Formats: sequence, structure tokens, C-alpha cells
Amino acid sequence: MLMAQTDTHVFNQDNDYEPVPYSVGVVSEEAGEKLWVIDIPVGEKPAYGMMYYTLEQEYEYYKDYAKRAGFEVRLSQQYKSKKNKNDNLDLKYFVCSKEGTNPAPKKVGPKSKQRKHSSKRTDCKAAFRVKYVEGRGYWCYEFVEGHNHSLVKEEDNVFLVSSRDVSYTQQVFLYQASQVNLSPVKGFNLLRVIYGEYDFIRVGPDLAKDETFKRIISDIVWTDRIEPEEFEDLWERLLVDFDLKSHEWLLDMYNLRHKWIPAYYRNELMSGLMRISSRSESENNAYCRLTSNDLTLWEFYNHFDSVVGCQKFAQRKNDHDSRYTIPYFHTELQIEKEASELYTRSIFFDVQTEIYAYVISCMSVSVSDVDSGKKYVIQDTGEDEKISRRHRIVKGKPLYDVFYEVLCKPSEEFYQCTCKRFESYRLLFRHIFYVIRFSKVKKFPRKYVLRRWSQDSLPPPSVIQASGDSPDMILREIFRSVEYCVNRYANEPELLQKFRHHQVQLVAKADADVSIPKKTNKRDMIASILGVSQPEEIIVNVPKQVSTEFFIRC
Repeated sequence: MLMAQTDTHVFNQDNDYEPVPYSVGVVSEEAGEKLWVIDIPVGEKPAYGMMYYTLEQEYEYYKDYAKRAGFEVRLSQQYKSKKNKNDNLDLKYFVCSKEGTNPAPKKVGPKSKQRKHSSKRTDCKAAFRVKYVEGRGYWCYEFVEGHNHSLVKEEDNVFLVSSRDVSYTQQVFLYQASQVNLSPVKGFNLLRVIYGEYDFIRVGPDLAKDETFKRIISDIVWTDRIEPEEFEDLWERLLVDFDLKSHEWLLDMYNLRHKWIPAYYRNELMSGLMRISSRSESENNAYCRLTSNDLTLWEFYNHFDSVVGCQKFAQRKNDHDSRYTIPYFHTELQIEKEASELYTRSIFFDVQTEIYAYVISCMSVSVSDVDSGKKYVIQDTGEDEKISRRHRIVKGKPLYDVFYEVLCKPSEEFYQCTCKRFESYRLLFRHIFYVIRFSKVKKFPRKYVLRRWSQDSLPPPSVIQASGDSPDMILREIFRSVEYCVNRYANEPELLQKFRHHQVQLVAKADADVSIPKKTNKRDMIASILGVSQPEEIIVNVPKQVSTEFFIRC
């Protein structure tokens, strides 16, 4: 597969990040439209006039081609005339899975309870159409090769639906694992090890249930919209209203307020600590599932390596989803579409929320000239409601009016807001998005795209080929070759019997070559599996006054 330039980091003279669009496949121009095609020889891909005996043969051929090319196939229209009395279809269409478009979701906006879905549809016109010819089979009368979207990288083909098939030998293995009470998940993890990769507040029970208390303390603590003086006033009022002045734990937490209350560090860069609790919970869950206190040192190392492999695979899967799927948009603004192409999917959803929020909750109160730009005073009605609730403004009384000042210099692509959200989280907030559109700026300001949030934040994964002479690699190659042959012969009983006979001959030859196998002690066996040997000089010794049982077991 010929791959265009991808995953490249480009910086201009001001060190501003300018991502290069992800692109796989040979790009051509037809009628002003970019089309991607797979660079393989003509004889190895569908062509006009090809004949197939059955639709199944035609379908499997096109799916195999699609897997090599980096796209997925979907069954489309079919036609059978009333005059046709047999079971054969007159016409059958096979299309790219990105063919067509999806309707916009009915519910949109930050308060919507529906899940955030993505769509693969790009209205791609690539297709493979066949027609039935009496007595001969099906022949291809139209093959549209070009796709209007980038193809999937070869190393990411594992994420395609067409790569999820479980082979015959794998099905047998999973069935046998279930017979010894191993769950499908554990059976799959065993397969993964064999193949060596994936590819293939404590405030008391009463207050904890008090919805009013939880809402008020959340409005005070989980916000970066208030100043320290306002926080201390609201905190004092909370302790008085709920009779918590002598609550020891809350007093201790108040003494540590500079370390955990956003009002005290809103000017600090916090982008690396976004979702810190969910991140730590995820890490704990990942390691606790595969480790325990009883593991020896080398067992822990191998389990740790498995967890890292899981995380690398998840990272690749997320990168693939960001590139291969298209999120549902809440607006028709070009800036939202560009944001989806720049940011990773999870970060885009945060940015999308702010883009939609500026549309429904921000308004300009005044505009004044400042130096070479303008200063906008923005009222945020969404924040009006939050702050009014925090101060418990009763219904019928005026809401708090919340205003923010945004300094704008479009010619310099400079935007700065008094909310300081970008300075803290390195993501543009709704007030700046409002000013961007008010200033008639169409494109997303690349200057404010932090590389760590972009789709190509990581360089292309380096492929390191393990030594083919290591015992571990030799065993895996043998497993794969035998499995490959069994899968090929699974539906051919005679050929399968011949293969078994050949394996019996190999067993006899092994007995002749090595009549008495060498005995290997446990230490040497482990060293062979791990691909390491015991060093001649031991520089790590057992600590004194510590039980040596753990080290003996190693």
C-alpha cells in the first residue's frame, strides 16, 4: 500500500502547531474532487468484465480486496425481475461502508442525555456492481474504485469489522477453554498471549444522601468561575446552614483549599490534570485486574507488560476511531467541522460543547476599540443561572448578570478572555468562540490547537521486528504456520487427513532426531521463555532483615 505523508508535525515561524491532514492511499483529482485509491497491480483488484460463478465468490473477492485496500464493504441494492423464476438475482450492488449519509440526531446540545455517536458515512461512491448472465454466472459491469475519504492504515486493519472473524482453530480453542470453566474473556487473553499481540467526600451517611447539600457543595467546589473571596464566603455559609462548623474532616479539607479548590489555582496550567480522577480510576482498574500481592517479581513484570500492551492497543483503537469515523455535529458551522478534524474524538466533544454553548448562551453587551483590536463584553446566560443557583436566588428575583471581557485581534489571530479557561486548560471556551464568529472568522484558529490534543499528537509507531531466532519467536511462528494450514484445510477432509499424516511423520522424525530430550531445570526454562540469562555478576542483593521467601520463589 502506498501511503501519503501522515502523522507529521509542522510548526511555523511562531512555533504554532499546524497539523498535516491524515491521509492514506494514492490521491487523485477528478472533477475537482479528491479521490483515494489503493496502489496495487491491476490483476489483483476487481475490474470490468470479471466473471464469478456465485454471488458468494464475488462478495468474498471484493471483501478481500477491501481489506487490503483499507475500507469495509456493505451489501446494498439488489434487483430481481418478475420474469426471473430461479433463485438468482439479476443485479447486485456492493458498496463502501461509508456510502450514504446519516440524518442529524434529533436531540442535540450539552444537556442531551443521548450517547455521543459517530458516523462513518461520507457519501462515498466506491462500488462493485454485478449482473447475472444465464448459464455463466455473475459478471462485473461497473467498478468504481475511487473513495472520497482516506483509507485505513495497514497496521490499523485489525480495527475493521472484517478483521473480527474467529478462525476455526481459535473457535476450537475457545470451546475447549470453556470446557475447563474458562470464560470467553480469559480464553481470548490466552490466545493473545499465544500470539504475542492484540492484533491479531466523606461527610456522613445522612448528608451524603441530601440532594440539596450535594448540589450546593458541588456548585461551590467544582467550578473555576469564582474568586477565592467568594469561595470562602460561600463555604462559611454552607457550614453554618448545615451545622458543620465542628466537622473535623471538612475543616481539614478547608485548610488544604489552596491545593484542590479551582478558585485558588485558576491561573495555573491544568491541561495535564484534566479528568484526573477518572484517569487514576482507569489505571487502578487496569492493573488490579492483572496483578495481585502474590505475584513474584518476574510474574509482575510480565503482567505489567500485558497491561501496557492493552493500553497501547486502546490508544491505537482511539486514534483509529478519531480518523475513521465522523461525529454528529450540533451546528452547521465550519469551525465545528474543522475542530473534528483537528482534535482527538474525546477532546473534540469538549470543544463541541463549548461551540454549541456559545450559540445558545452568549451575547455581546458592548464592543470598544482597544489598540489594534477590539474588546467585547460578553454576557453568559448559562453562567447567570449557575451563579444565581449558587447564591440561592429565589424565583421571581433578578438573576446574577455574569460578564466576561474578550480581547480580540483577528489580524494577529489573538484572543484572550478574562475567564482564563484557555490559560488553564488549553482549550478555547464559549466566549472566545462567540467573538470569533462575531468577527466573521470562518476557520478554526490553529494557533490555539495544542499538539497534545490533536489527532496526530503521536509520531507514527515504529515497527520493531523481533529477532526470528529467539525461542519465543520460533514457537509463535510454528503455532501460526500450523494454525494457518489447519484453517485452510478445515473444510477439505481429504487434505486435512494428508496434513495430519504429514504431522505424524514429523513427530516420528523428531523422535529420531532427539531420542532423549535434554532436561531443563526451572530456572533455565524461565530464562529461555523470557529471552534472558542469569548475569554472571549479581549487583542486586536481598535486603537484610527481610524474609527471603519472595526472592527464593523468583
